[in-house]
Amino acid sequence: MKNIFFISFFIVFKCYSQNLVPNQSFEIVDTCYDLGNGFAYGDVAPWDTPSSGSSDAFNTCVVTQTTAVPANNFGYQNPHSGNGYGGAGFYDNSLNNYREYIQVQLDTPLIDHQQYCISFYVNHSNRSQFAVNNIGMYISDSHTYIPGGAPLPYIPQINYTNVISDDSLWIEIYGQYISHGGEKYIIIGNFFSDSLTDTTHVHGSGTTLGSAYYYIDDVNVHCCTCDSTTSLHNEVGEIKEEEMEIYPNPAVGVDIELAYSVIKPGDAAPATSLQCINHQVVSDARFILSLGETAVGMQIVLFARYVYVKHPKLSGAFGVAKTAVVS
Repeated sequence: MKNIFFISFFIVFKCYSQNLVPNQSFEIVDTCYDLGNGFAYGDVAPWDTPSSGSSDAFNTCVVTQTTAVPANNFGYQNPHSGNGYGGAGFYDNSLNNYREYIQVQLDTPLIDHQQYCISFYVNHSNRSQFAVNNIGMYISDSHTYIPGGAPLPYIPQINYTNVISDDSLWIEIYGQYISHGGEKYIIIGNFFSDSLTDTTHVHGSGTTLGSAYYYIDDVNVHCCTCDSTTSLHNEVGEIKEEEMEIYPNPAVGVDIELAYSVIKPGDAAPATSLQCINHQVVSDARFILSLGETAVGMQIVLFARYVYVKHPKLSGAFGVAKTAVVS
């Protein structure tokens, strides 16, 4: 009986973590006329800007030169993928400590104590006179808006410390992050003051921009450890038969609503396994697991501790694990 539960656990939870960033390559735009300052105007929803800086979007559908692709007012570049990319100024030689950023809410909050793989691509626009380092990402619990164009008062968890001056190649910025749980927003930009930013003069004064302007594409945030059956098995430990409960048959078409906001701090991997099952986010604290399309005979192990389950046939707090047998 124990072996059946372990095998079922591996079958269900050996899933591949997906990118949590919506509109990750800026393909979806609300206009094809001009995407200048498009993040502030809501033209690349759900992306926005956390400050008054005028970050731009670019797309092959745009009919004006300003933010067209590949040739635009900031340079010439094809997308890293798809038809669009973002753009922001990370340094301005004529404006003291001026910065531009882009921000988005993730599809789901991060799970606590998991390792997330973070990446995005940047390209230095070939009409920029300057190139800089300290291009990074800040991962936040809440939405940010601070008026003005000053560097945001945050320390980025992901930061590239080398100057990026390549005008032709897309450069990947990559890092890993251990979550504390509940993080929902990411911000991309230069979070350091002019005095703490390395600047390189790469083009003559005849170029268009007296700044360091960068294109941004293919932003990715995904869980590195959520698809590891080995790590999940180690976190669960040995599951004893008397700790299991079988969900009443039949289970086809039954939705189980879980409130994971009541998980106690310090519980081992409280929602890791739950994320791997198809679910619908109801709010920041609730989501629904659907068993409607689950194959007959599949056993689903819900590993969580102290998660309240609301259902006519099942309610209360989980212990170490429960299973749902689909018939």
